[in-house]
Amino acid sequence: MLSLLLVVGLILAAAWLARRGGLLKNKNQQRIKILDNQRLGPRSSVALVQIDGQEILIGITPQQISLLHTANPAGSEPNFQAHLDQHRAPR
Repeated sequence: MLSLLLVVGLILAAAWLARRGGLLKNKNQQRIKILDNQRLGPRSSVALVQIDGQEILIGITPQQISLLHTANPAGSEPNFQAHLDQHRAPR
């Protein structure tokens, strides 16, 4: 009986360590992340979601989900001078 309790205890300890260490979750393959969520009323909210590196803002109501805005993550937009050089007409 004592050896059975020891084996069960070792299994529980190994499961606890695996969960704490993140071995049971595969975070690298998570394509959709909820970055932020803000409630606007009792049954409506907006959420900032990142999908494959692109951030989108969606509005959520009981009847529908609407796309409000799309954006690139911070730091990935080109600087102003590069944008100006790209669209400047040659003289």
